[in-house]
Amino acid sequence: MADPRHEAIEPLLRRALAHLIAGEREAGLAIYLDLLRAGRAEAMPVGNHLALLERAGRAGEAAALRALTLERGGILARRGAALDGTPIDPAAEYEALFARGLVNSRMVQDYLAGLSRRGEADRVAAFFDAARLLRIVRIDPALGPAARDMLLRAENPADYRQSELSVNQMCRIDGLEELGGPAPALIAALRTEADRYLADWAASDHPLADQVPRHIRVKYWGLISRGEGFNTPHIHHRGWATGVYYPIAVEGGAGHQGGGDICVGPPPRLKQRYPGWPDARIRPEPGMLILMPSFYTHWTIPLGAPGLRLSIAFDMIRAG
Repeated sequence: MADPRHEAIEPLLRRALAHLIAGEREAGLAIYLDLLRAGRAEAMPVGNHLALLERAGRAGEAAALRALTLERGGILARRGAALDGTPIDPAAEYEALFARGLVNSRMVQDYLAGLSRRGEADRVAAFFDAARLLRIVRIDPALGPAARDMLLRAENPADYRQSELSVNQMCRIDGLEELGGPAPALIAALRTEADRYLADWAASDHPLADQVPRHIRVKYWGLISRGEGFNTPHIHHRGWATGVYYPIAVEGGAGHQGGGDICVGPPPRLKQRYPGWPDARIRPEPGMLILMPSFYTHWTIPLGAPGLRLSIAFDMIRAG
């Protein structure tokens, strides 16, 4: 049965591929980029398109599409069969891609979901390695109150987002580096922990240790939740690793019921609970920093009552 998600965008995909085959690289990539930005990565058969471009002698266009898809959190696997109809083992294909350094968080999650459906819980658990890769550290508590004031000064009711990607009824604050005040000291402290986290991961025996980037850029943003604000289950598709810092504890809300907690677990698209996936629920505390791979699915519990929940999130993104 055809995937309805694919059918809905198939005319656009055909047009994008035709542009690239004709050597019209800019026009073709623009369509792919729009679809990736619109959250259509799961329905885009980019792996098949890459094979078609290579067959058509468009190696340059294939390389450009591969780089765009990888950087924007798309999927490079062909899923199903090669152009000649030969069945492809999805796990083996992903492992071959990862060995070439072609890896992003969405591809890792898709790979792990496939392993779970095959009953390979031990391999899934080894990949998540939650005992080492789900890390909680403490940042200088003296930075917390000043960070709280910095975020609240930047709060603008007009910036509250009813529903945008994972953000629901929350205010997102970008450009933290430009806010002054405690921002430079706080960002320096967060960057120190981010660098230590990636260095430890790279030095481990994790299956992706050899692929951990040595050079990164970090993107920071603040989030303010009041009342029902929360994050839906999501991954960070452009990051390699992700951090969430809490300058203060949750204030008010339905705290006794866990309102404001952050959860880590399997994605909703897995219709049943498979062993091997992380399963954690963490209560924010002042100065707490949570670090995890960007392929970890995570979400927050709505406050459930008037209150305040502040956080600063950041992604460690491969540079160069």
